[in-house]
Amino acid sequence: MSNSKTYDETFSLPSTLSDDKFITCLEEHAPAYIEGLYWTQIFIASSETGMELHHDNLHSHVYGIQLQGKKEFIFCSPDSWKDIGVPFQESEASKMDAFHPDLKKFPNFEKAGCVSVTLNPGDLVYWPSMWWHQSFVPAQTTAGGLSVSLSGMHLDKLKSWESRQNMLNMWRLDPALVRRVEKCDGKL
Repeated sequence: MSNSKTYDETFSLPSTLSDDKFITCLEEHAPAYIEGLYWTQIFIASSETGMELHHDNLHSHVYGIQLQGKKEFIFCSPDSWKDIGVPFQESEASKMDAFHPDLKKFPNFEKAGCVSVTLNPGDLVYWPSMWWHQSFVPAQTTAGGLSVSLSGMHLDKLKSWESRQNMLNMWRLDPALVRRVEKCDGKL
């Protein structure tokens, strides 16, 4: 018989990141919510790669935990869309590189008040829904030269009828599930 621990005993999120209360609140709607509206992603990236400046259009709150290597982020508030050169209603991505902005093409970028952060292993970053963000993985000194991070997302309260309708139409969600998510998100 082996004394080794199972995966769940060895790797678990801190209790402050647990959604147990929220999932319990969803009652019979929990399986549909988990399947369609809550997700976790792992990002494994090599040096000198990243994602464009964008916002997540589903009103999702996001947290990122850096597991290995380093990762850099630039965050800009939702109302900075004019300063980063994006017609907000037309796109969820900017053509601008926030790490190396072309101030001739985007002269108002400095007014955007964006902030930058570098994550090291064990660091956690959180950004609320609709915040613009861009990531970049600098040269790595880790085994294999990789950056590994884990991101978890969950939807914010459905802020407007339009957002609610878009979600219902996009994922063909049961309206009862959407109402229960609204109730639980506002309660916890």
